[in-house]
Amino acid sequence: VKGFWYQYGNIFKLLNDLGIQTEGANSSLTDWSTSSFFSDKGREVDSVVFQQLPRLPTPLGQFVHTLPTFARLSIADRLSLWRLAFALLDYQDEYEKYDSMSVYD
Repeated sequence: VKGFWYQYGNIFKLLNDLGIQTEGANSSLTDWSTSSFFSDKGREVDSVVFQQLPRLPTPLGQFVHTLPTFARLSIADRLSLWRLAFALLDYQDEYEKYDSMSVYD
C-alpha cells in the first residue's frame, strides 16, 4: 500500500485480519518515507512525514515543517507565505463555527 495515513486503522485491521504482520521486526510494512513531486524543471517539493516531528498547532505545524522542503522557492517567496498562514488561521476560526452545527442547520 502506498500513501495511507497512520490513522487509517481500518487498513491495519485489514492487514492483521489477513494475517499480514504490521509491527515489529517481521512487519510487511516499511518505515514511513517522503515522496517527491517533480515538474519539467526538476524536483519541486518533498512531502513531509509528520509522524516523528514535534507537534505544532495547525496550520503553523504544516508551515514550519513543509517550508524547507520546497526546493526551488526563493527566500522572498517563502517569506511571503506568512500571509497565507494568517489567512488559514482566520479561516480556522471561521470554520470552528460549523463544528457545532448539524447538516440540517
